[in-house]
Amino acid sequence: MSQAVIREIDDSRRSQCAIMFTDILGFTSLMHQDEQRTIQKMESHRNQLEILHEKYGGEIIQYYGDGSLSVFNHAIDAIHCAMAIQQNVVRLNLPLKIGIHKGDIVRKGSAVYGDGINVASRIESIGVAHSILFSEAIWEDIRHEGLETQSLGSLHFKNVDKPIKVRALVMDGLTVPDKNALEGKLENRQGRQYRAILMGTVLVFLLAIAGMWRYNMYLNSLLDDDITTMGVMPFRFEGVKSLDASFQSGLLENLVTYLSSFHGMQVLSSHSTEGYANSTEKPTEIGEELSVSHLLYGTLRQGPDDSIRINMELVDVRNGRNIWAKSYNRKPEDLFSDPVDISSDLADFLEARENPYRLEGATESTRMSPTTFRLIAEAREEAERHTAESFALSNDLLNLAIAKDSSLALGYALLSQNYSQMHAYGFLETQEAQDLAEQNGGIALYMDRNMAEGYASNALMQYTFYEAEPQEILDLLQEAVLLRPSYDYAYHLMGQVHYDLGEFEMAKNYFQLALKLNPDNFSNLRMMAKTTLALGDRRLANKLFGKLAGKYPELTDTKLALVDYYFSKRDFDRVEKVMEDIMDPLRKEQIRLRLAVEQDDLTLAGELAKRITTEYPNRDPGLPLLLYYDKAGNTQKSWEILDRALANKATWLKELKNVDLRIKEADPDRFSELLEDVGLVHEPA
Repeated sequence: MSQAVIREIDDSRRSQCAIMFTDILGFTSLMHQDEQRTIQKMESHRNQLEILHEKYGGEIIQYYGDGSLSVFNHAIDAIHCAMAIQQNVVRLNLPLKIGIHKGDIVRKGSAVYGDGINVASRIESIGVAHSILFSEAIWEDIRHEGLETQSLGSLHFKNVDKPIKVRALVMDGLTVPDKNALEGKLENRQGRQYRAILMGTVLVFLLAIAGMWRYNMYLNSLLDDDITTMGVMPFRFEGVKSLDASFQSGLLENLVTYLSSFHGMQVLSSHSTEGYANSTEKPTEIGEELSVSHLLYGTLRQGPDDSIRINMELVDVRNGRNIWAKSYNRKPEDLFSDPVDISSDLADFLEARENPYRLEGATESTRMSPTTFRLIAEAREEAERHTAESFALSNDLLNLAIAKDSSLALGYALLSQNYSQMHAYGFLETQEAQDLAEQNGGIALYMDRNMAEGYASNALMQYTFYEAEPQEILDLLQEAVLLRPSYDYAYHLMGQVHYDLGEFEMAKNYFQLALKLNPDNFSNLRMMAKTTLALGDRRLANKLFGKLAGKYPELTDTKLALVDYYFSKRDFDRVEKVMEDIMDPLRKEQIRLRLAVEQDDLTLAGELAKRITTEYPNRDPGLPLLLYYDKAGNTQKSWEILDRALANKATWLKELKNVDLRIKEADPDRFSELLEDVGLVHEPA
């Protein structure tokens, strides 16, 4: 791919380029008609895009959904490339449209900004299948090239100050839109942004799950007028003294849950904003810290006759203006009810889309009461500590919540997640853990087929116990994110699957999205740190591991993550220092064994290996014992450990694809079969 384009642009410099957007019409319908064939076509199309851009001196900046953004130094190169692209998609029978504009851009890292991008996107939006549209600025550069064109007139696009003259290229195989029936991102067309929203969110999920497209976290910067990123601030209470902290948190969580089900909005988790409860910072400052475009504020005031008045305000943090406000009255006993009216009113104002993926007529669980919410919140908090005691307490709290409300599907989903994780951490025998995880996950989906947690818990169960192929797990997680586009845990699990498969770039994109929605979550931070390390970005990895250690210094998982990090740096002194702070004696012995192996002290390693197998016969010896026997050349022992781990469905086997082992070369066929058994062979649908 050409690197000449905008090579010299930095944070403070601008450059004029020809900017091209491509987009495929009706992609959802194509996927529904023949998903496998459509994916094959898209793979071929993407390969041709790469080849043609290299041929005509262009650079693909990013893929988004089923489209692309690219730039060229010269307008005529962009036109010739567009013509070649359209000729190629005719062969593939893909209804592609292309929009091109010449304008200023600014490059910051992997992101590209500029009004020119906005205009090019809007020109593309009014195209039809097999069309190439471009602005007058492009026409001025190519008018002497002998190309036939047709004017579509001067058009007023949304969020573009001046009208733009648009032309269509005329040639065999191309279609010219009817100038009297144009649709797209036009200023006088209402509701057409729904399509752009859907292309920019839902189709990204579909294609990323198929393992084809890369997320780019700067997408919102390019389409910031189509995608709303929002933080819901903690409620302020004025004169309302009867509500405790957990009740207040429940109000916030309920509202976030409802808002996050809309398509076209990206809503941060309630944990992301809870630290701003008493903040005096300006909305513009908070918005910059959270990387959101809008903040939603709520105030509860004591009204007459014991009623409570809820005042809601939406602030656009880009200019600090209050752009929407509305008040609601509630009786105290109804205060915790579903915030449907608030969510719907706000979504209508933002022109977000009601979730089209909810199953009509499906049984849905009742919403939580304040008491149930407290139990659920405490259960989640305990489960995040990842100890045997905390999981046991979490399960007790969830069972108590279910006892109070037998239709609480969320309680069963979280129980399923806990049992899967208890096995992963070695706190519960394989068969018992699997039975309990499967049973509770099944109940959750039976009770509420529109609950994202139900699909995520079943995906986790199948992932943990090797019950499905990677693509089947990703399909379940796809259901979760379609039901709730702002569900960070589903993105986390997607990232985990791709990480284990060695698909680190894809994993990074999912973890980035999970972190954006829930920035301080331990699991998101840890896996993002591990992924950046795997990609060789030690500078960012060091920053993330440092943040992990600063926020969660007491968690054993933090210490184990730091041990892995220091091993990667071969900083054995720090490994030993962190190891001494780990309480689990088996974990310490495993780290000592790995230290001996890494330092080629196989005599000491042999003594430690013997001690581990003797003193802990009923616990999984873990990866360090395999590393020792593999390095010692003991193939038989290595396979004994692997076979035992496979029988017990040990979670550490998921790491095998990313570990250098001699037995991979010694018996590649057997090792390939093992990877397939563990679920480390990815065949996208």
